[in-house]
Amino acid sequence: MAVNAIVGLARSKGFLLSLLASATIFALGTALGYSALSGVELSPQTTSPEGGFAQALWGILERNLPSAMLLYAGAVSFGVVSLIGIIMLAAYVGATLAVVVSNSGWSGFVTQTGVYVGFEFLGFILAGAAGLYPAAVAVVRARRQGDTGMLRRYVHATADSLRIFLAAVSVIVGAACIEATVMAAR
Repeated sequence: MAVNAIVGLARSKGFLLSLLASATIFALGTALGYSALSGVELSPQTTSPEGGFAQALWGILERNLPSAMLLYAGAVSFGVVSLIGIIMLAAYVGATLAVVVSNSGWSGFVTQTGVYVGFEFLGFILAGAAGLYPAAVAVVRARRQGDTGMLRRYVHATADSLRIFLAAVSVIVGAACIEATVMAAR
């Protein structure tokens, strides 16, 4: 049933608009962050993190889940918090990417993160889309149905956005498991 609900949402214009907006803003923010620190070399971490899989997983989730929650906070702020959060997170991702590429090259980046980074980014884009979804639904449907009931549509879409957010969290947790496995193997 939950899978059918998410598949149904994927066909809606509101979801497609929020997903496109989230992905575009994430890509632009990443490019901005990358260009800000491109060519900067910092000292790489010289020791691997202490502990095994469980400690690595917990550390990753401590960073990623609050970020996902920030991106979802737009669901109660007509998307404003999500927009700001996506830009901030993407700029951070881009700056981090620039430093990794400067230190290790693109092949080093792919070698170190290629197994999980796409899933992680997808999870963040979905979390941002979940935060933008209620506003997107309210605006898209308002154009078709007039301005009556905009608040009702927004509130109803907030419940659907939770499904999108839970899918995003599932992807982020899956990526964290893969990343922790990679880190524990080093």
